Amino acid sequence: MPAPTEKEKKVVTKLCAAAIIKRIEAITGNRYCKECNKMLPLENFDLQLKNAPRFLCKTHTKELYHSWGYGTHDKRAFSTFKAKLQADRKIFDQDRIEIKKRDIVNLVKPEHLQNFGEWAIIPKNPGVPISGQNMEIVSIYMRRCLVRRWKKHKDPAQYTALLDQMLQHGAQGCPDIKN
Repeated sequence: MPAPTEKEKKVVTKLCAAAIIKRIEAITGNRYCKECNKMLPLENFDLQLKNAPRFLCKTHTKELYHSWGYGTHDKRAFSTFKAKLQADRKIFDQDRIEIKKRDIVNLVKPEHLQNFGEWAIIPKNPGVPISGQNMEIVSIYMRRCLVRRWKKHKDPAQYTALLDQMLQHGAQGCPDIKN
């Protein structure tokens, strides 16, 4: 029989650790909360929720979900932003989007969430995959102008200069829009 690989050893170690933790919880009736930094009774944890963080008590789980913006309106807003990003991914010839929900939460302000249909997230540099460091929020009019300019010229320097100009002057910075 061949010796186990490193990956198999890690799986066995995780399984053993999980079994030990479950056994300790069954004996003591307590679980460790990472945020509180102490052992708490099992009643303080969401045992019924399928995707609840395992080592966060109900209080900290609620804070975590609240900080992520899990309301219905917020979910629609994030879905809309992601859909526009998927469309932009194809326009800018990018093979992937390296953006997480937390990146969107950090970028978007409450006024953007209220009227999320009027805003879009675009890359600052179209040659680099869209990520937390390579994104900017603009109005849909500014997005339309930038995308139109990108399709026409495919010049990253011109795109970046136009984006900077538009961020300073708003949609009036777009040469395609007549005042």
